[in-house]
Amino acid sequence: TETRFMFKREASETMTVSWFEPNAGYDLTASSHGCDYLSTIRYEDANENGSPGTMITVGFHGTPKTPIAKLMGFMMGFMVKSIKKCLVDDLVDIKSHLESPQTVHHE
Repeated sequence: TETRFMFKREASETMTVSWFEPNAGYDLTASSHGCDYLSTIRYEDANENGSPGTMITVGFHGTPKTPIAKLMGFMMGFMVKSIKKCLVDDLVDIKSHLESPQTVHHE
């Protein structure tokens, strides 16, 4: 279960790892409020100027399943900016953790 603050309110979602491949990425799925959600995270080697690096790609998709969720779909346009901010914050947290001196890197 993940808990975040969105629109000044606490929101929790229980997610399931639906796909995982080491050194490639993973998918998380959730169903809530009449919608199915899919978050995708992918890793790729990204050598820049001969320096090692990793490109992380994050995606999010929501599919309304109930009539009410379909009617509320137009609200997603207002939520895109907030969702994007959450995903960017996640990437910044990952970067900070990986670049931390306390992080143990395995070759």
